[in-house]
Amino acid sequence: MTMDHLVIGGGLGGLTAGALLAEAGDSVRVLEAHDKPGGCATTFQRFDAEIEVSLHEMDGLDEDDLKTPVFEHLGVFENVDFEQIDQFYRYVDPTRGTDITVPHGPEAAIDAYAAAFPEENAGIRKFINVILTTRREVADWPFFEEPSSSTTHLHRFGNEPWGDTGRRLSGSYSTT
Repeated sequence: MTMDHLVIGGGLGGLTAGALLAEAGDSVRVLEAHDKPGGCATTFQRFDAEIEVSLHEMDGLDEDDLKTPVFEHLGVFENVDFEQIDQFYRYVDPTRGTDITVPHGPEAAIDAYAAAFPEENAGIRKFINVILTTRREVADWPFFEEPSSSTTHLHRFGNEPWGDTGRRLSGSYSTT
């Protein structure tokens, strides 16, 4: 059997990639090592308890987030209600006496880290800025242009570079 794409891993990312590629008309096979797809978005049984292990919180979903256009394309925002919560995560290190609650949003996170580590304020700001800059730049990568040779090798499965698949997914692909 020949196929255009082989996706390794049937978690949320692999299933999304497989669905988008299949929607674009490609033949796709998704391989998953576990006995059911979904990755961390599954449940398991322990005695009488069903344990839900799925993703329960995420950051982003703003104009620079790469998930946003995919969620829009797949209709996620029309079918899932997202709730904003104050706390993004909590870090506890009892050996150092550290207990930090990190709120959502870069400025609020910087403030929380700087309050816990005031001597690292400049480094914290620089680090978060690098993350935000990288996130914006990745969102601007020219995936719908002809890819570089390294991108071609990374994204080439079968006989088609990612650029052609991306154009087909975006609706800007023409077979003529």
